[in-house]
Amino acid sequence: MKNLSLNTKLFMIVLIEVIISTIILTTQSVKTIESMSHNNVIQYEKQVIKAKKEALKNYVDMAKGVLQIYRDKVTSTTTPLELQQIKNDAIKAMDSMVYGNDSGYVFVWSYDGVPLAFNPRPDLIGKNLLNLKGGGGKWVIKDHIANAKKGGGHFYNYKWKTTKDSAYQTKISYSFGVQDWRWFVGTGEYMSKEEKEIAQKKEQIINDTNQLIYIIMFSAIVLILIASTILYFLIRKVITKPLNNLKCELSNFFSFLQNKEEDISSSYVYANDEIGQMSKEINDNIQVSIKLHNELKDSEHKAKILNDTLEEKVKNRTLELKEQKETFEAIYNGSKDAIAILDMKSNFLAVNPAYLEMTGFSENELLSTSCLRLTHNKDVEASKKAIEEVLRVGFIKNFEKECIIKGNKSILTNMSMSLLKNPNRILISVRDITEQRYKDKLLYEQSKMASMGEMIGNIAHQWRQPLSVISTAATGMKMQKEFNMLTDKSFNETCKAINKNAQYLSKTIDDFSDFIKGDRNKTIFSLEDNVDSFLHLVEGSIKSYHIKIILDLEEDIKIDGYENELTQCLINIFNNAKDILNEKEVKDKLIFITTSIHDGNAIIKIKDNASGIPNDILPKIFEPYFTTKHKSQGTGLGLHMTYNLIVDGMGGNIEANNVSYEYKGKSYTGAEFIIILPLG
Repeated sequence: MKNLSLNTKLFMIVLIEVIISTIILTTQSVKTIESMSHNNVIQYEKQVIKAKKEALKNYVDMAKGVLQIYRDKVTSTTTPLELQQIKNDAIKAMDSMVYGNDSGYVFVWSYDGVPLAFNPRPDLIGKNLLNLKGGGGKWVIKDHIANAKKGGGHFYNYKWKTTKDSAYQTKISYSFGVQDWRWFVGTGEYMSKEEKEIAQKKEQIINDTNQLIYIIMFSAIVLILIASTILYFLIRKVITKPLNNLKCELSNFFSFLQNKEEDISSSYVYANDEIGQMSKEINDNIQVSIKLHNELKDSEHKAKILNDTLEEKVKNRTLELKEQKETFEAIYNGSKDAIAILDMKSNFLAVNPAYLEMTGFSENELLSTSCLRLTHNKDVEASKKAIEEVLRVGFIKNFEKECIIKGNKSILTNMSMSLLKNPNRILISVRDITEQRYKDKLLYEQSKMASMGEMIGNIAHQWRQPLSVISTAATGMKMQKEFNMLTDKSFNETCKAINKNAQYLSKTIDDFSDFIKGDRNKTIFSLEDNVDSFLHLVEGSIKSYHIKIILDLEEDIKIDGYENELTQCLINIFNNAKDILNEKEVKDKLIFITTSIHDGNAIIKIKDNASGIPNDILPKIFEPYFTTKHKSQGTGLGLHMTYNLIVDGMGGNIEANNVSYEYKGKSYTGAEFIIILPLG
C-alpha cells in the first residue's frame, strides 16, 4: 500500500466510497420495495375481508328485515300462545333463507345456547350447545351470546369444522341480538376461497418484487463502474496536479532557508479549494513568524494580569464559603428542631442543642455512638431500612419511630433524613410529636361521639322499612280475619312477608351488633341473588303501587362487600322512585334494574320514568335530612345512608343523573342511580 502512487490511492478510496454508497442506497431501495410489497399484500387482504364482511352484513340485514315483519305482529294484546306461534313462524322463515348455491344460511340461537334454526345441521336443533368450542378452544356460542347482549351487530372470527372433511377452517360470522326474545341471529362463511385468493396475490407480488430487485442490483453494478471511471479523471485534474505544483513551491522555500536569502517572493497555487487555501496559509505562516517575538512579550504581561484576577476570585470565594458556614451554624444551633449529623454507619458526629434538650443526653454520651441505640426495639429494623433508602435515593421524609430518651423513657418522633456529599454524611431532623398524637387521638374520639347521633338516625331508618311491612301485614291479616276475608292463600303470603322482613330485621340487628363490637366482615356474594332477595322484600309495594320491574341482569357477578347493606341500599332507592312515581301520578310506572361489569367493577343501574329530579335538587340528593318527596315528606336519611354504605362501607361509588330513553317505541325521562362496587 505504501508503494502505490497517490493517484492509485485516491482512486481506490473513491471506488470504495462509491461502492459503499451504492450498496447502502440499493439496500434501502430493496427494503422500501419489500415494505411496499408487504403493505400491498396487507391492503389486498383487508379489501378481500372487507368485501366478505359487507356481503355477510347485507344478507343479515335482509334477515333482520324479514324478522321485523314477524316482530311487528306482536302487540300488547298478543297472548303467550300466539307469541310462541309468531316466533315459530319467524324461525321457519329464517331457516329457509339460503344463498350462494344453497351453501349460505341464516342461523338462530337462543341465549341459552340452543340452536333454533341451523340449516346444515337440523339434527342439532333444540339441543343445548352452550359449551360448544371451535378450534383453539374458543367458546363460540358463549362469545356470540356475549356480543349479542351488547346490542348492535358484531363480526366474529373463529375456527370451525367443515361438514365435508371435519377439518378446522377459518370462519367469519356476523350476528345481532334480539334482546326481548333472547335470540341472536346471523350468518357465517368459511374463508378458504378468500385465503386462497390472498395467497395467490401474495405470490404474484413477491415475484414482481424479486424481478424489480434484480434490475436494481444490476443497475447498481453498472453505476459503480461508470462513477468510478469519471471520478478517477476528476481526481487527477483537481487534486494530484495542484499538489505537484505545491511541492515545487515548498522546494523553493526550503532552498531560500538554506541559502539564507533576505527575500523571497510569495507564490500561490491559484485555486478556490483546500489546496489553494493550503498554499496561501503556508505563505501567511512565514509572515506571521516575524510577529511571534512581540506577541510573546504581550503574553507574559497578560499572564500576570490573569494571575492577579484569579487571586481575587479565590479570595472572594473564600469569603462566600465562610458566610455560608456561619449561616449554617446559626440555623443549626438556633433551630427548634433536633438536628444531628451521622456518618455512613449511622454513628453520631454532631448534635445541636435542640437534640440534646429533646433526648436529655449530653454531647459526650451521644458522639461516636449509633443512632439505633436511641431507637425502640420494635422500630430498629424499620430504621435500618430507612437509612438504606436514604443512601439509595438521597432523602426520606416523615419517617415516624419511637425514640429512647434519658431515663429509659420513650417518645414518638417524626424524622426527615438527607444525604450530604463531600464528605458523605447523613443529616437528620427530628421533631417530638408525642403530644400532637395525643391531641389528634382526643380530637378523633370527640368527632366519633359527635357522629353517633347521625349513625343512630341511619340505623333507625334502616329498621323502619321491615318493621313497617311487619306491622302493616299483621294489621291487614287481623282485619281480614274480622271480616271473614282471610283465605289460606292470603294468610300464607302474609306470613311469608312477615317472616322475610323479620329475618331481614334480625340480620340488620346482628350486623349492627357486629359493627358496635367491630366484628363485621365483608363477604363474597352473588349480585343476582341479592337482587332477587330485594324483590322479595318489596313484593308487596310492587303490587300495591302497580309498578312494573324490568330486569336485565348479567350472570355470575360476585361482589366483595356487605350483602344485607346492599339490599337496604336497593330498597332505599326503590322507595324513593316508588314515592315520586305515586306522587306524580304516572300511569305506567316503570323501574328498570340492570347489572353489568365494566373496568373491573360491578355496575348496578336503577332508573324510573318519573320525569326526573329537578336540577337544583340533584347536587343535594345524598345530603342528610334532604328529601325529594314533597307530599309524603320523607326523613331524608334513606339516600344519605345509601351513599355512606356504598362509598364508606364498601369502597364503591354512587351517582344520580337524569336520563332520557326509549322503551317499546315510547320515549321516557326519569332519574337513574348508578352504583359502582368492587368485584369479588
